Amino acid sequence: MIGRIDKKFCSDSCRSSHNNRKRIINQTNVKKVNLILVKNRSILYELNTRFQDHSVITTFQLKLMGFDFAFFTHQTSDRRGRLLYYCYDLGYQQLAGNKVKIFKNN
Repeated sequence: MIGRIDKKFCSDSCRSSHNNRKRIINQTNVKKVNLILVKNRSILYELNTRFQDHSVITTFQLKLMGFDFAFFTHQTSDRRGRLLYYCYDLGYQQLAGNKVKIFKNN
């Protein structure tokens, strides 16, 4: 390679091609995560509308429906310090006995 001592690419087209491949990989990962989050939200929505205001369901039932507990959009805690997890506008709280309370964020 001819040029500066710290040169990383042989030409502008090589540099552009490299950066485009990196961007596509990052966008693909974001799309995969968003699909999981949307699926989690749709499961929570279905269960919440079925049982109205709030519902309690087992973690086993959620997993059977394809819910992935590793993915959520954000988390907060209630006044007692218990964690509340959210998938966009719907939330869930893990209760004792492998139960989960589903609710809509107001």
